[in-house]
Amino acid sequence: VTETQGEVLTYQGELITAAFFSSCNGYTNNSEDYWSNSSPYLRSVESAWDKSVALNTQTKEFSLVDFSNVLGFQNTVKSIGKPEYYKNGYVKSIVIDGIKFSGREIREALSLRSSAFEIKLNKQTVHITTEGFGHGIGMSQYGAKAMAEAGYDYKKILKHYYTDVEITAL
Repeated sequence: VTETQGEVLTYQGELITAAFFSSCNGYTNNSEDYWSNSSPYLRSVESAWDKSVALNTQTKEFSLVDFSNVLGFQNTVKSIGKPEYYKNGYVKSIVIDGIKFSGREIREALSLRSSAFEIKLNKQTVHITTEGFGHGIGMSQYGAKAMAEAGYDYKKILKHYYTDVEITAL
């Protein structure tokens, strides 16, 4: 904290939105792949350190009835399509009984840890396995911690997670 006193992160002279999250699936997310706006410094980058985080993977099981109700279906869901993924492993979209949902919509409706998930429909249950915890945009807290433990300084860590930013005196 003392080392960074009086410093801010900027992109082309403007303060950035320094988004962060707990952990990811090994890659961060592009801002526009989860939020509606694109930000040139919030790009997907590798964060392999997150793969070793304990409890980074979580499986949730839903009854088919509960799954259907939470997503707003009047009847029990009959089909769950194969998710369409972004290159970084986050779900772009998935078709459920003919209705297309974004990965974010599914994550938020079902209170999942991440939109990086796999989904499996069994006879009367739906199993969803997520990787990571959070929206995946910006800096991974566990990734940054692991980088620091490996000897990276704060400047390298910040410039890894925030593309083309400058560390500027306030």
